[in-house]
Amino acid sequence: MIKLCHILALALLPAFLPLAASAQPESAWEIEALTPEGRFEYDMTTGVATGTNGVLIKYSGVVLTADRVMVNQQTGDAEADGRVRIQRDDQIWAGEHVRYNFKTRRMEAEQFRTGKTPVFAAGEGLGGDVSNRVYTARNAYVTSDDISAPFTKVRASYIKIIPGKSIQARNAVLYLGGVPVFYFPFYTRSLDERANHFYFMPGYRSRFGPYLLGSYYWFLNEQLDGALHLDYRVKRGVGGGPDANLHLGRWGEMGLKYYYLHDDDPGENANGVPVPDNRQRLYLGYDATPFTNFNVKAAVRYESDPLLSHDFFESEYRRNPQPSTFVELNQLWDNFSLDAYVQPRVNDFYETVERLPDLKLTAFRQQLGATPVFYESESSAGWYRREFAEVTNSFLATNNFSAARADTYHQLTLPRTFFGWLNVAPRVGGRFTYYGKADGP
Repeated sequence: MIKLCHILALALLPAFLPLAASAQPESAWEIEALTPEGRFEYDMTTGVATGTNGVLIKYSGVVLTADRVMVNQQTGDAEADGRVRIQRDDQIWAGEHVRYNFKTRRMEAEQFRTGKTPVFAAGEGLGGDVSNRVYTARNAYVTSDDISAPFTKVRASYIKIIPGKSIQARNAVLYLGGVPVFYFPFYTRSLDERANHFYFMPGYRSRFGPYLLGSYYWFLNEQLDGALHLDYRVKRGVGGGPDANLHLGRWGEMGLKYYYLHDDDPGENANGVPVPDNRQRLYLGYDATPFTNFNVKAAVRYESDPLLSHDFFESEYRRNPQPSTFVELNQLWDNFSLDAYVQPRVNDFYETVERLPDLKLTAFRQQLGATPVFYESESSAGWYRREFAEVTNSFLATNNFSAARADTYHQLTLPRTFFGWLNVAPRVGGRFTYYGKADGP
C-alpha cells in the first residue's frame, strides 16, 4: 500500500510489463490523491490500480474523481463509488456508482446527473452506445435549472443523450414546480450554447408577492440573436418585452431592449408624486470601430419614471442609477487624439448637464524636430446647458441656464537627466479660457 502525496504517472508502470511495440504511444495514465489520506495499490500482473479515500484519474482527456476507484489500465475499465464525477470536454456526469471505460467511452450508472450549460439532466439506468457515443436512460428529466430540485423540468420515461449535440425525450411532460402543465410525445433540446431555450425564475419578494420571470432566448444566426421576456408579479401585474442583439462585424455591435409593465401598485416617488401605472423603458446601444483607430459609441436610455429600474431591474440600478444618453466619437493618431461628445437629456426627471457638443483635441507629448524640447497641449470647446429635474409636467424647472466655453492649454518641456539618476524637467506653458454669455437666470 503506497500513500499518494503527488501525481503519479501510471504510464511508466507498463515498462515493467511485457508489451508489444506499437506504432503510436498510448495516452498517459495519471492518478492524484485528493486528500492526505488518499492511497492506491497497483497489481503489476493484472494492471489493475485501486485508489481509496478520494482519488483523481486522468486519461486521454477524461477526468474522473471519486471516493474509491478501481481501474484496469490494460482494458480501460473503471468502477467508481462515492461522489463520482466524470468530465470530458465540457460535459460533466455525476453519480454514486458508475462503471466507465476510458478507451471505449462506455458508461453505466444506476442513477446519474449530467449537465452542460444551459441544459441539465438526471435519471436512472444510464447506458452507453460505444460506437455512436449515444447514452440512454429511463425515468429521467431535463431542466435548465442548475439546482438539485429544479422548478422547471421536462420528465420523460426515456431519454437519449448525445454529448455535445442534443438531448431527446419520449413521452415527456413539462412540470412547473410539481404541477404537470404540458405533454410532449417527443421532445428535443440542443446542447449548443447558442441553442434556443426557455428560462424561468420563480421567487417571492414583499414588494412583488410571488412572481415568475420567464424568458425565451433565441439565436437566428451569427448576426442576430435576442430574447423575449414575459414576467408575472402577483402584486404588480404582467410585464415583458423583447431584446435584440445585432452583430455587424467591422460595423460593430448594436443592442435593443424594450420593457413594458402596467403596474397594479406603482406607489409614489420621494416627492410624494404618484408614479404612473404605465411604466416602460427603451435602451439602444451601439459600439463600433469601423476604421483603424476610429471608435463610435452611442446609447439611448429612456425611462418613463425615475423608479422603474429601482423597482424591477435592481442590479442595473445599482450599477448606474441615472443612465445617460450620449454619442461619443474618437479618432486617434500617433501624436494626436480628437474626441467629440454629445449628451442630450432624454429623461426630464434627471438633473443633467447637456453637452451639445463637447469637442477636445489632445496633442500628446512629442519632440519638436531634432531639438531637445517636447510639446504637449489640450484644447476643448463646447456648449453646455444645465437642466434641473422636473418634478411633474405642471411644475417645470425654471432656473435652467446655458453657456459656451472654450479652453486651450499649451506646454513646452525640456527633460534632462544628470549623473544618470537626477531627472529635471523645466517647463513653460500657458492656458486661455473663454466663457460665453450665460443664457438663463
